[in-house]
Amino acid sequence: MTTDLASIAAAERLDHYLENLGPLRALIEDQTITEIMVVGPDTIFAERGGRIEPTGLSFRDENELLDVIALIVGSVGRRVDAEQPVCDARLLDGSRVAVSIPPVAVNGPLLTIRKFRKDPFGVDDLVRMGTLTEETAA
Repeated sequence: MTTDLASIAAAERLDHYLENLGPLRALIEDQTITEIMVVGPDTIFAERGGRIEPTGLSFRDENELLDVIALIVGSVGRRVDAEQPVCDARLLDGSRVAVSIPPVAVNGPLLTIRKFRKDPFGVDDLVRMGTLTEETAA
């Protein structure tokens, strides 16, 4: 019974966490995306298949972005604020997060999430994406 309650509580925490990520939720849940780059509240890029693309998504304002940043780094016991404006962290799923906020980030908050694929790229994938040439792969 205790295990069931703990599992339910963990699932509820995860739901709450994902629900509060705003426009990042769909990008984080998308297994084809390997990196998310946020450049201020209005510009979000995603890397998919080795190509970086604008997502067309944005935050309502800088405060919403800062709230999401605080939620992400806070989920692993870290903080980012004016006294500590830079934070690098590893999330529970292994993803790497890098954050810079003002005054270090002079044009607004920056957030990068480097996700790790459940199935790593093979040599054929690297050739198809142009990372390796046929000759190098041979």
